[in-house]
Order: sequence, then C-alpha cells, then structure tokens
Amino acid sequence: MHQPGEQSSASPFQSAKNLAENFEVRTMPLKFLSMRPNFKIGKTGEPGKPLGLKKNLIIGIVVIIVLGALMVLAAWLFLRTVGPQPASPTTVLPDVALPAAVNPAAEATQPEKNQESEQLLNFDSWLTYDAPDFNFNLKYPAEWPSAQLENRANISHSIAFKSKDLEQFKITVFNNNQNQNLLAWVESLAILPESLESYTLSNQPGYIYRGGFEKLFNIYAAYGNNLYSLEFQTSEDPIVSQIYNQILATFQFTGEPESLNPEENQPQFMPAKDSDLDGLTDREEEIYGSDKLLPDSDGDSYTDGDEVANLYNPTIAGSARLYESSLVATYVNPKYNYNIVYPMGWQVKGGDDSVLFQDPQGEFVQVLIQPNNGYLAIRDWYGDNLGDNIDGLPDLKVADQLAVRSPDALRVYFIFGDNIYSLIYNIGLRNDANFMATFNMMIKSFKLMSS
Repeated sequence: MHQPGEQSSASPFQSAKNLAENFEVRTMPLKFLSMRPNFKIGKTGEPGKPLGLKKNLIIGIVVIIVLGALMVLAAWLFLRTVGPQPASPTTVLPDVALPAAVNPAAEATQPEKNQESEQLLNFDSWLTYDAPDFNFNLKYPAEWPSAQLENRANISHSIAFKSKDLEQFKITVFNNNQNQNLLAWVESLAILPESLESYTLSNQPGYIYRGGFEKLFNIYAAYGNNLYSLEFQTSEDPIVSQIYNQILATFQFTGEPESLNPEENQPQFMPAKDSDLDGLTDREEEIYGSDKLLPDSDGDSYTDGDEVANLYNPTIAGSARLYESSLVATYVNPKYNYNIVYPMGWQVKGGDDSVLFQDPQGEFVQVLIQPNNGYLAIRDWYGDNLGDNIDGLPDLKVADQLAVRSPDALRVYFIFGDNIYSLIYNIGLRNDANFMATFNMMIKSFKLMSS
C-alpha cells in the first residue's frame, strides 16, 4: 500500500503493457490444424472440399419427402380400413339381387352338380337301348330313363329319354313304305331346304335342322323302309352337349332292311368355282396360299390341284411336302391307331370312332369307325349295307387296304381288323363341293400305325 504523498512506481498504461507482454497464448499444434476431411460427392465432387451446407440441405429435403410419403400412405390405409359407414335405420336401399357368382345357395349346390355331371359322363355306366324291330340301337345315361310314347299316323315307334321329367331327346320312326326320298320327306315337314345341313348318322346320309327360335335341333335320316327323326333339347350346359355327341356317336343302324338304296338320297353336285381350272377351287387356293389365276403357282410344271392331292406344297417348286409346311396339321387317333392330315384352319370335333374336320363355313370331312360284322371283303359289305350298285366302282387303296368309293366320290370305305373305316366328305345342302382336292389329299394322307 502506498503512503500518502508516495509516488507510484508504474503508470496504468505501463501496467497494461507489462500484462500484455507477459500473457502466454497456447494454440493447437500445426500438424492437427492441417488435417481436414476429404469428401467426394457423386461424380462431380472435388476432393479436399467439405460437404458443408449443401449436403445438409439435400439430406433434409430427402427426409421431408420420405416422411410426407409415409404420412400420405398411412392416411390412405386408415381410410380403407374405416370403409363406408352403414346406412342409418331410416335409409331405404334399392333391392339388388345377389350375383349368381357369389350366391351362397349356388355355391352350396355346386359340388353336387359337378358330381352329377361327372356321373352322367361316366360312359361305363351307360345303358343300351336296342330296337331290333326298327333297326337301331344306341347308348344313353342311366340317369335318363326311357319312356315309350304314343304312336300316331305313319309312326311305327317313338321313344323319349327324360331327365327329371324333362324330355332331353326322343327318337321317332316313320313308315316309308312308298320309298320317299329323304329330302322330299323333310320338306313335307314344312322345313326349307336352305335351313338344313348335311349330316351323317351311323354311316347313312341325313340332315340336321336347328329349329330356329325353338330350343330344339333335329336329325333326319333314312334306312330301309323307315324314316328317322332324332329330336334334342338344346342346352348351354357343355356337359349336355358332350352327352349328345356321345349318344350320336353310339347310334347304330342295325339289321338288313328289306329295301335300302341310300344312293338315291345323295345330293348331286358340281365342282365349286375354279378360276384357273387347276383342280383347286378358289376357296382351296386361299387355304394353300396359291394363286387362283395361275394353274401352276410355283412354276414346276405340276398343277396346283395335283400337287395338293398328292401332298405337295403348291407354292414351292420341287419336292416340298405339304405336311412339312404350316398350311396343314396332323391329327393322331391313339385309340384306333391312325393319323391324317387336314387344313390348319379347320376345327377338329369329336374323337375316338367319330372325328370331324370342319371348314369354318360348315363343310367337313368325317372319319367314322364301326364294327365289322364278319365281312372279309369291303365290296361285300358295301353291297349289303349301302346298296348293290357296285358295278364300275374303281379300285383303290387307303393305307394299303383295299377300299371302295361311292359313285358320287364323297365316301370311301375299307376294312381293317375288326372295323369298317369310312372317310366321308359332307358338302351340306350345297350343289357344289369346295374341297374335293382337299378330300383326296386327306384320303392319301391317311395312315394306320402299328399298335
């Protein structure tokens, strides 16, 4: 402490100066100050520069977007779980019928229906209806019992087959003592010829009539002194359609009637339009891709018709085979061990002993197989079953078997093993034939395979 009147040894300025000179400042060593992070951003970042504010901004934006999306999703899921609120007791709702597809009653009965359908298609359980006095028999489901119907004028036999009191189909046999032509008889039933389609029933030529607005279709045929009408109730149920097809496939004319000349019922026909007269009709030229104005489309000196009939491609010169192209397909029948070539655009219907190859406009070729009741020669069978007019019929072979062809050239028959094989070209009620060359091609392509 200074005494009064004693003079201080240092001034305030001098004291501050001394303090500043004596103050020790400590800093981080230089080697640590030189260490800085080396960041690399994508492909454009530069090493040695810190990410800084730009990185934080990008991360923040991404986080905000993700959180926003999650919130929107959560809100949408919440609204879905809540759903529409039930109507109040005073709300009047329209009376809407429950769709059949979700009808609980329909679902409950569906297994029973499927089981019933499977039983109907069980061919082993089918029964045989035999009417030897009227020259026919067939097989039918045991669940469709037969019932005799009352005979009327000119009706010698009438039988119905019913399912739950519904008449599924019936067969009526009419007397034909006057040997009336089948087509004339059908016309007498007030049916126009243009409403008919050609149909072969148990190897006999006939007609099918789809009854217009009525839910029926009829098949008409002649055999001996009888005329036959098979009437079916149409159905949208595919099971019923399969049953009908099987019934028609098993229908057989039997016995040797007193009078039989089905050749009289065959339609007379002329070849369809053939613009270049090469043996292929204009319709066939479209199928095989040949030129309807050039008789020899590939210029190899063979006409298009001859090439198709002999299984050659009419559009490729040389030995290109038709079955190696995309113009035709091959059908194989494993039960009766045969294969046959047919136009690619045709539909295949049926199976086993009755197969149809059908043009989209209705003409078709049928392969029909029936039991051979002890015949050794096909001409003997033909004479006994299809009339005795066999003089002058040309000899030919199908699959190396002796065969006979009808005078109208629309049917070919041969024997193989225990069966009669028939190849039949149905032209319907046309007066021309569009596919004669195709029919000849199919006959030539028919091959029997070893078992």
